[in-house]
Amino acid sequence: MYIQSQEYKTKPQPMKYNPNKHHRRSIKTVSTKQINILRDAPGTPVWQRNYYEHIIRNQDALAKIREYMINNPIVWEIDQLHPNHPAKW
Repeated sequence: MYIQSQEYKTKPQPMKYNPNKHHRRSIKTVSTKQINILRDAPGTPVWQRNYYEHIIRNQDALAKIREYMINNPIVWEIDQLHPNHPAKW
């Protein structure tokens, strides 16, 4: 499959296949179906839109993500996106 560019008259570039993207999509599809079966809520969205995905490549990255997961709920009360944050008043 090629991307055609009518606007710039450039040579068509082959689309790159991303196996990680395909794998994530498959996991999300299967898990969403199973979650919605358990919730008896077919077709209900499960995944947050526009979130940040990151592949954990080593122990240092894993440690940073674990630290974030521990500290994130602690700082939620002062987060600008928290519904009770004074910036929202």
